[in-house]
Amino acid sequence: MRRIAFACLCAAALAVLPACGSSGQGGAGASAASTGSSSTDSAGSESSSESDTAPAAETGGTESARPQQNGQGSLTVASLPLGANVDGDGCLTIRFLGAASEIPGFLRLVVTRVSFDPQVIAFGGSGCSGRTRVCGAGLVLTETGDDECFASVRSDPGAVGTKVKVQVAATVDCTGGRAADCARYKEQVDSDKSSEDLGSVEVPEPNEPETTPTDEAPSTSSDSDSDSGSGTTSSS
Repeated sequence: MRRIAFACLCAAALAVLPACGSSGQGGAGASAASTGSSSTDSAGSESSSESDTAPAAETGGTESARPQQNGQGSLTVASLPLGANVDGDGCLTIRFLGAASEIPGFLRLVVTRVSFDPQVIAFGGSGCSGRTRVCGAGLVLTETGDDECFASVRSDPGAVGTKVKVQVAATVDCTGGRAADCARYKEQVDSDKSSEDLGSVEVPEPNEPETTPTDEAPSTSSDSDSDSGSGTTSSS
């Protein structure tokens, strides 16, 4: 009887063990799946967080380069300090003074306009023939360049003796991103312009055109006749 009862207990135990094992494995799998899902959610959350906080891409640095570009040729000088003279042949000579003649090596002056006030003289003629450094738009003044330029001009009839103001406008063309230095130079040019205001000329009397002397004057017919008569008398 005891053997039968023991056998029944063993059978019952064997029947219960697989179910327990299956239940344990299922629980472990579910736990692992749950853990994996939790890890995936956590990774996704971290990725989303990193994406939200990542810095924006750079745009190429054009903003930082812009001040340097604006410093090149952006400073306008209404009138440079200068002295001027015009002769009777109609040749205007301009000599740059002060800061306009002491240009730093890191910049240059580019002439944009030469004007006259009042406008009783204008460009034209050939009074400066042979002089190649012409005053006008596009003339470049540098540290090593000449301080003078020339221009042939014509005056209005009746303008002799009139005082004419000569003005040369230019831009300060900077190099090497030294915009602050160029601004200080422009201030010096403006200061020199007010203290050395010599850019006036007086329209002169035009020179008379040169005349070439004639060769020996031809003999007259009376002289020829006299010579001929004199020769006849001598032969008789």
